[in-house]
Amino acid sequence: MRFIRMSRLEPEEVFNPRKEYDPSMYIARPDHERQFKNALRNDLCILIHGQSGTGKTWLTRRVLIEEDYYFKPINLASASSAKSIASCFKNIMARENWQIKTKYTETKNANVKIPIADGGISHAAEYVAEVDYFLEFLKFMKHRAKNRGKKRYIVFENFEAIVDSDELIKELTNLIILIDDDEVLKFNTKIIVVAATGDIQSYFKRVSNINTIDNRVMELPEIRTLKTQQSFELVERGFDKLDIHFNNQDDKEFYKREIAWITGGVPQRLHEFCLELSIRCKENNWSAKKEYLQEATKTWLSTSLNKNYAAISKIFVYDSRSISRKNQVLFCLGLKEKEYFTTKEISEDLITEFPISTFEKKINVTPILNSLCSTDPIILYKDQETKKYRFADNKFTLCLRSMLYKDEVENVQIYDLDDI
Repeated sequence: MRFIRMSRLEPEEVFNPRKEYDPSMYIARPDHERQFKNALRNDLCILIHGQSGTGKTWLTRRVLIEEDYYFKPINLASASSAKSIASCFKNIMARENWQIKTKYTETKNANVKIPIADGGISHAAEYVAEVDYFLEFLKFMKHRAKNRGKKRYIVFENFEAIVDSDELIKELTNLIILIDDDEVLKFNTKIIVVAATGDIQSYFKRVSNINTIDNRVMELPEIRTLKTQQSFELVERGFDKLDIHFNNQDDKEFYKREIAWITGGVPQRLHEFCLELSIRCKENNWSAKKEYLQEATKTWLSTSLNKNYAAISKIFVYDSRSISRKNQVLFCLGLKEKEYFTTKEISEDLITEFPISTFEKKINVTPILNSLCSTDPIILYKDQETKKYRFADNKFTLCLRSMLYKDEVENVQIYDLDDI
């Protein structure tokens, strides 16, 4: 007999990638955590980067909380809207009722010599001081921190939101330089920049001499996707928290494998996909069915991946009279688990996946891969030095896995959303 909980969590309370850091759903990432903790021992500003959805924000907060550092996150998307990072400091202090003193009264005494005795004339003047919101924010953080003797961090998140603004990049560059100023050093505060873009320092170089930044920052290795077992752990933990019922353990393992593959181990995508599945399970008295995987895939493609689906649909060859090598290449791209890949690797995948249609045929995938570097939106990036390719957005990998399939004659077909 299966007992039903009287009170249970809702799917969005467990699988919600955009909510605040949830320690109960955080999956340990020992290598990245160790690298970050070691960086915190230095007195440099820290740059953290990785593709969108790889869990940079949760990782950052996990380590800072675990190591007992006081920190304040700043969303640079807000700075982009306001055209100023200083305005973000101002708004946070206002929300937390931090009073900024802007008016000062200065009293001066003028002594006057007279024959009988000395007399004094007093003058009082009131003036308005210009506010340095960065320094004021440092005072605010020092006052709010429980351990005032320990280093504090300003965490700038969503760096990619300001990459098109030289003014905001320059403002952030100046803050990093100011961190080493004598007036600022006494506040014992450093900066962390979190970005969904690589080579962060190239953006600083665009507006400043790179040497002024280079010796003040430490860039950590790229935050990667979850490994397969870590993906399994996230899925199982979430389903257990919701007490979702499976007919048997084999069905549960099947769910875990399919979800890990479709989402590519990207934490945000895992949450999105599992949320769709959990909603369907709830509608079925919290019981899972295999067909829910297809239903969730359809919803996921039409919501979270709709732009990527449209982009691939636009370049897909729909002529069914002959086998399309381009479509076969797209199919093989969806199989890639490595971040970087070569033309040779894709050619080998073609021979493995399509042995009949590639038999004794000249295979030249370079023009096809290069064409995907100039699509709108861009699907692939090519490193001109190594000649290796990578996806511009990991969503394209996941979309290709979900929307393409090969038939019995080695022709690649595309799922219509209505057919899934």
